[in-house]
Amino acid sequence: MQALLASYKAEETYAASSTSPTLTPSNMSLLDETKLAHLNELEGLVEEYKEVNEQLTQQVQELEKTLHLESKESVMKAVAGVNQEELEELEKERDKLKASLTLKFQESEIQTHLTTIDTLEQTLFELSSEIAGGRHVPPNTCILCLKENPDQQWLDLRQETMEENEVLIRRLGELEERVKESGGGLEMGGEQGKGGGELVPRESWEQVCKEKEELVEEVTQKEKRLLRLQQVFTSKSTEFREAIASILGLKLVFYPNSQVHVTSMYDLNASFIFQPTSGQQGADSSGMKMQLVAQGEGGPQDLPNLMHYWIENEQCPPVFLASVTLECYDNWKRSQQEEGEV
Repeated sequence: MQALLASYKAEETYAASSTSPTLTPSNMSLLDETKLAHLNELEGLVEEYKEVNEQLTQQVQELEKTLHLESKESVMKAVAGVNQEELEELEKERDKLKASLTLKFQESEIQTHLTTIDTLEQTLFELSSEIAGGRHVPPNTCILCLKENPDQQWLDLRQETMEENEVLIRRLGELEERVKESGGGLEMGGEQGKGGGELVPRESWEQVCKEKEELVEEVTQKEKRLLRLQQVFTSKSTEFREAIASILGLKLVFYPNSQVHVTSMYDLNASFIFQPTSGQQGADSSGMKMQLVAQGEGGPQDLPNLMHYWIENEQCPPVFLASVTLECYDNWKRSQQEEGEV
């Protein structure tokens, strides 16, 4: 269409330029008729193009609808051809794969976190030892100290001691080799060893003997202190048990496995064993809860009802023991009165 308009404009321009200024009316009318005929021809072409365009558009739409319907029918046929059980199995397998992938990802994350925790714990342990020893220097911090200071003196003394120990170790190695070669004994240095020379420096030997005596004395003092503490603990624990027996009428025996054996003063066969509930052994005793794990053969006649009510329902061992003590006391008093009457 644009090419036709361009050709029309070119023809009009050419006609206008080629016409002379002395046109006659007949020539003008002939030119107008030519233009009208050309315009009618162009309009007819435009209408024809429009009709062809509409026909092509309708054909394209019909083809799209046909393709859409065919795709839907093919999908429905494919879905209808698959069994419902197979679909459920495929969905289950898909869920399992998703769960396994999620689990593997979580396990990798947990392993990464555990590695990070181990690294941080090791770093914390090293830093704590450095801080405890006063050797940790924070970042961007400069520590200034005098040349002669207690820390430097201690380091120098420690270095001297280590060097002296290395010398002694080498000397002992040489002496052991010499003894193995000669097969004889080892003599002490000093005045007695003038013939063979000093084997061990006298100052070192005296220092070792002095340290040994100090250590022996310190061990003796600690053993005495420990024995004194054991005696005090034994006496106090005996006093505590006697006080409990005289005030509450109960004898207590503490076992190493955190169990407590309770016996009534008024019925020696009425005994019970309590232990902390699971997860509280070694925890804070202020929040400890005890449970009944065993009982003796004696006790009041109403003992099963008391256990059911105070232990199972109320979970209150103190009131249970008080009730048992009261029943045992009544029985004991009644038996004492009967013996007195007899």
